[in-house]
Amino acid sequence: MIAAAVLAALTACNKTLIEGPMPDSEYGYINFGLSSDIEIVDTKAETTVEKNNSTYNVYLKKDGAYQWSNNYKEYSEITEADLKVPAGAYVIEAENYTEAEAESANGGYGDVRVKGTSGDITVTAGATTQKVTVNCTPVNAKVTVGFADGFTTTFTSATVKLIDGTRNLTMSNLATVQSSGEGNSVTYTHTTENNTSVAYFNVDNDTLSWSIEATVDDKSKVFNGTFTVQANKWNMITFKAGKNGNITFDISADTSISESVNINQEVDPLGGTINNN
Repeated sequence: MIAAAVLAALTACNKTLIEGPMPDSEYGYINFGLSSDIEIVDTKAETTVEKNNSTYNVYLKKDGAYQWSNNYKEYSEITEADLKVPAGAYVIEAENYTEAEAESANGGYGDVRVKGTSGDITVTAGATTQKVTVNCTPVNAKVTVGFADGFTTTFTSATVKLIDGTRNLTMSNLATVQSSGEGNSVTYTHTTENNTSVAYFNVDNDTLSWSIEATVDDKSKVFNGTFTVQANKWNMITFKAGKNGNITFDISADTSISESVNINQEVDPLGGTINNN
């Protein structure tokens, strides 16, 4: 019985050692910062994201598992204790919005969503890693809508809606369109002054639907279609009128010759030529 009691005491002692906190010598520190490019343009310039008051979502992962209790922390709320972790390989991910937040921003028209991830960060016990910068770049699509010259001549009082799942956005303030080139090589460039409607979409399926309500030939009509959009691109959707049209006409015919026309033609007897035959 005495031996059994001693064995039980030893087991309990070992259990306490296993479940207790790891000594500081087994921990290391992660040093990181964020940079972000929130402009969807051809020329991009990354800027450093200031930690103070930043609402960027930051995720710390090890072997694909989240290391913080709520999966992520806002950048401004991360403390030194959050970055004191057991030795091993880690990955940091960051974003300024979740997908849902990006689409609900600005009254439902959305905002640029940027996201980035670090490579593997190797944490060594008792040491601080070299500073890692997580570069965030746009991952959703910017969309504007405009009409080519002559469109509103055929399609009067036209309104455009962009549709993506439950989102149904009326693009009431359209982009100003400038065209260059000829024939099939015409390029349409949009400018977004005067509060032009700009919408942002997550493009999991790469396809958006559109709907136009307009009056054509004094008839109210609805036109529907789809187009492909690309992430990290400004998708300038320009509607132009098709060249096809309908000519409506009737033919009426009167096959009876009943109306007479009086033609009086005088013949001068002193004139004429002598017929020798």
